[in-house]
Amino acid sequence: MMSDKMKLCADMILLDAIEDMASEEHISIADARQKLVSSDAYDALYDPKTELWQEGPDFFRYFYIMQKQQKS
Repeated sequence: MMSDKMKLCADMILLDAIEDMASEEHISIADARQKLVSSDAYDALYDPKTELWQEGPDFFRYFYIMQKQQKS
C-alpha cells in the first residue's frame, strides 16, 4: 500500500508531466492527462515497488515513452 507521502509525490509528478506533455506536444491538458493515465507508466508510478514516485516528471515522461515503444 502506498503511503500518503508517496501518493502525494506521485500526484505532483503526474501533474507536472501532464502540463509538460500538453505544452510540448501542443495538446490540451485533458488529452495529455488521458494519455498518461491510460498508460502502463501510470500504473508503475503508483506502484510503491517501482519507486518511480521518487524520480520526478522528466524521468516519468521518459519512462512513459520507453513503455510505449516496448508495446509497439
